[in-house]
Amino acid sequence: MKTYVCKACGSDQVSRDAWASWDVHSQKWELESVFDQAFCSECDGETTIVKTNYVEPKDDEELFIHV
Repeated sequence: MKTYVCKACGSDQVSRDAWASWDVHSQKWELESVFDQAFCSECDGETTIVKTNYVEPKDDEELFIHV
């Protein structure tokens, strides 16, 4: 399984800007475009995201993947 993480801190608390449009026939929001800009909630700012292997955290351990 893959995930995306912040290049700076390894957190998976990242998001990207995107556009969604309403489709009247499906009655759902449909993703139209995903932009390059990314944000990390842990760093509280813009970041670069990297795709990496997902590692399941053990018990109460927080998930931080070091890249």
